[in-house]
Parts: sequence; structure tokens; C-alpha cells
Amino acid sequence: MNDSAKPWIILLTSFLTLFMLPIIPVGGGVSLILVISVPALIGLGIIFAITYHFISKTINSLITKKCIYFLMIMVLIVVSLCLYPYDI
Repeated sequence: MNDSAKPWIILLTSFLTLFMLPIIPVGGGVSLILVISVPALIGLGIIFAITYHFISKTINSLITKKCIYFLMIMVLIVVSLCLYPYDI
């Protein structure tokens, strides 16, 4: 995958909570959780995307780039899944 597309994918991953809303049922009292978690995840995604953009320019090791990219994506996915207000 092209290094210029990876920051955009990281940024889109930060919107995972919004993509999950129509698919997974949401529990009651969800508005405050969504108001706090969605902007926080989007902000984290922006920070990760900018950081990866500069890291990909400076690091020449392909393995290191892939590890950093995978780590950033996994952090965003895990945080999205942990903060999502499931209907239990």
C-alpha cells in the first residue's frame, strides 16, 4: 500500500464509532458517551495520521513503518470498541 494513503486510512479508522452506530444496537444514556468519545477518537486519529506522515518520511525501514502503522490502527480500533456504548 502507498505511504501517502496510510494517513488517510488512519484518519478514517478514527470514525469507526460513527460507522458502528447504524449496525450495532446502542444502549440508553448514550449521548454523553458519544459526545465525548467521538471527538476524542477523531482527534486521536488526526494526531496519529500526522505522526505517521512524518514518521514515514524519516524512517527508511519498511518493517518499522508497518509495525507503527499496525500499532496505530489497532489502538484506534481497540479504543473505539472499548468506548462504544453497547446495549447489554
